[in-house]
Amino acid sequence: AVTDTAGLSATCTVNITVQDITPPSAVCQTTTLNLDASGMATLNPGDVDNGSSDNCGIASMSVSPNLFTCVEIGSQ
Repeated sequence: AVTDTAGLSATCTVNITVQDITPPSAVCQTTTLNLDASGMATLNPGDVDNGSSDNCGIASMSVSPNLFTCVEIGSQ
């Protein structure tokens, strides 16, 4: 709004677009999975997350691959 010395004022409308242009930061940690009695293990995002963040919040996390069997024994 703008007002002159006589007290008269006027306003205008403007459209503003707000954007998030900062990508999230993925921070990972090493972990060890133990196979269950059937020889399988599932890796969840929380198992390897070490403080990942985003300025607008994290909508989802995933990890791939996330299913391991006896075939994958050792470092991956």
